[in-house]
Amino acid sequence: MKVLNNFAMAVLAAGAMVLSTGCNVSLDQSKEGASSQAKVGVSWPEGMESYPYSRIAANSPSTSRFSAPSYITLVSLYITGADMEPVYMELPLDTLSADLVLTPGERQFYVMAQSIYGDTFTGTQFVNLSPDATNQVEIELEVNGPPQIISIDASNSNPSPGDSVTFSATVEESDPEDTVSYFWSVYNGRITKYYYDPSFTESISTRGGSYSISLTVDDGNGGTDYAEYQFSATGNAPVINYVSASPSTVYINNIVSLTSDAYDPDPGDTLAYRWQILSPNGKMFRFQGQSVNFSPRFTGTYTATLIIRDLQNNVVRASTSFSALCSFNTPQTVTVSNVVAGGVGSGQIFVDVSYPVALGLDGISVYNLWAEYGDTALPANLLGNDYKYGIVASGQVQTITYNCVNPNFYSFHASAGNSCLVQGTFNPANVPVANSWVQCP
Repeated sequence: MKVLNNFAMAVLAAGAMVLSTGCNVSLDQSKEGASSQAKVGVSWPEGMESYPYSRIAANSPSTSRFSAPSYITLVSLYITGADMEPVYMELPLDTLSADLVLTPGERQFYVMAQSIYGDTFTGTQFVNLSPDATNQVEIELEVNGPPQIISIDASNSNPSPGDSVTFSATVEESDPEDTVSYFWSVYNGRITKYYYDPSFTESISTRGGSYSISLTVDDGNGGTDYAEYQFSATGNAPVINYVSASPSTVYINNIVSLTSDAYDPDPGDTLAYRWQILSPNGKMFRFQGQSVNFSPRFTGTYTATLIIRDLQNNVVRASTSFSALCSFNTPQTVTVSNVVAGGVGSGQIFVDVSYPVALGLDGISVYNLWAEYGDTALPANLLGNDYKYGIVASGQVQTITYNCVNPNFYSFHASAGNSCLVQGTFNPANVPVANSWVQCP
């Protein structure tokens, strides 16, 4: 097998050789009436003495005069003619000799030799055999040299997915009278196609992939040759001209339009678009499409990354950013205005929380109530903290019931956030001051 790539080609040179060997062939054939003895001498053609396609000097002694060359596997003799039974015999390869007695008349002598290389050597001669005579028959063998694939050629040695490529072969045939037939096999990793002309045009799959093309040529007389051509169509990566976010700064809950422009150099390729939008708080949003609309819910800077993939899994990326602002002011201070212990043994503390301005002014929606506790009223003996979160603000003073653990002491503060999740300041300070502790009843 020969493997031909884009740049290399295998060539078998059909050099001539001299081979001259004798073959005395006869076979006793008992028939009534006259008979004739025939001695057949086989003259091998120049160029095929000891090894195919190797030049042997004309004055070199023959090494195979009384035996077949080592690469010959079978020598057959066929004799036909009128008023006789056809004769077939396989000649011994070590002697190439036998005796043959035939009835007189015009006889056809046909010799065929087969080799391990696929070559077939033939020779034919018509002889009019005389009665009671010895006839010398010299047969010139005719070499049926196989066709040789010199190269497989492509109109585009580096095709892209979607391209159309014409493939052809350069074939040498040593026997001008032979007609060479072509058998192409094209495998793209998924399906196999077949072609039977000297050239063909193949449309490369838009998915690309690795292609294996094989060619078998046959001269119709036993001579064949085989070669392969391999290539890959990986395709070109998509090209992103731009990605953009409009507007680049927007208030939360308003729309940002993310658009892009891209193309793929490969004909017929298809692009898949996917967006990844990273929010300021680390949350990822995902969308599909060349252009998408997005409404930010948090303030801060967003990063939008466009990922494009083609049919050959070539991937490219490009990013843009935009900012989201809050449409409300920063929340005012939430005040813990009063802390009262519940009845003895109740395990409850009542906390009044007030907000100084109307609810709609700065978009306040929720606030958190924080509690710190210790085993004394002094901060140095702080044991831990706890909180109630997500309390819906009403714009009025609210009394929050906090379940406590006796005999711990508790101190409270609160923080507010508006619909943009922008927090206001704490009140009182994070570390409660002396005398601000209330013991759980």
